[in-house]
Amino acid sequence: MNNFAPLPLFEESPAAGDAAPVFNFATPIALDPELTTRLARAHAEVALALTRLDEVVTRGESARIPEIARSLIEEVRAMHRLESLRLFPAISHQINGDGEAAAAFAHIRFEVSGLGRRFLRLLEDAERARSIAAADLRAARSLWQRYSQECRQRLYALYPVAGAGAL
Repeated sequence: MNNFAPLPLFEESPAAGDAAPVFNFATPIALDPELTTRLARAHAEVALALTRLDEVVTRGESARIPEIARSLIEEVRAMHRLESLRLFPAISHQINGDGEAAAAFAHIRFEVSGLGRRFLRLLEDAERARSIAAADLRAARSLWQRYSQECRQRLYALYPVAGAGAL
């Protein structure tokens, strides 16, 4: 598996032969007015893939479980990378200098990340075991719904879309 293949969430993936963009502390934070829309669309795609996983489990097609679980894992990890590279730096920059807001933001990120990590753990276990119990699938659906709602309401709402450009 190539861990460095372009991800579908990154529309600005370099063309063949081009160097990948370098991110460091000197990189300006570019605001993307479509970022939260892309992330919301990715959340919906994961929810749809969970429905497909549920259908596969219901039909007893256990051979497809690892494939669907792997695609879900990769999609969620791509979302986490996009959030880490584009969303969180912009929010952090916006609240720079306000210690109380920064602490609250860190706490929200910690809580939401925990939900996402528990969701991923269930999928990783399903991929490894090549099956998933009905109770675990219900738990995964519930975690995803909560994770998705928390992201949209508590994190994505903080993204400063006004004044798109570089911060």
